[in-house]
Amino acid sequence: MPPSEIIRPDMGITKPDLTVEPTRRPDLRRADMRNTDAKEAVFDGSAFRGASFKNANFDRADFTGASFSNVTMTGAEFEGMPLGRRHIILTGLLYLVVITDSRMFLGCEHHTHEEWAEMSDEAISAMDDPALEFWYTWREPLLSACATIRRAAI
Repeated sequence: MPPSEIIRPDMGITKPDLTVEPTRRPDLRRADMRNTDAKEAVFDGSAFRGASFKNANFDRADFTGASFSNVTMTGAEFEGMPLGRRHIILTGLLYLVVITDSRMFLGCEHHTHEEWAEMSDEAISAMDDPALEFWYTWREPLLSACATIRRAAI
């Protein structure tokens, strides 16, 4: 997909470098994406250092390889759920991980912290071929992060 179809000027972005070649990724440092609806947008490898995502909607957005540093996400939503003041976004794993004070998103799956903690191996395995091995490796650190962010939200 050409960069012009990934990020459009009508998305409310200011000051990004959208003149990219196919081998380069969009540089969205200091981009202002307030009130942007980025449903199904693809941001593979994009840099978002200092960007503002205030009130943005990221339903089904793909942030594979994206770099977030000093990003403001007040009021932003992911898969219809508010990210809240405190959230964790982990990239670079097999699945994108987003943890809010009440839910955890792993790839296309999202459940409450409690539902993840109680989920059976069969249910995890049915999600994706490598899901169970991923869950065995990352279950404890991810559930620990869930507990930490839930305590921090109080």
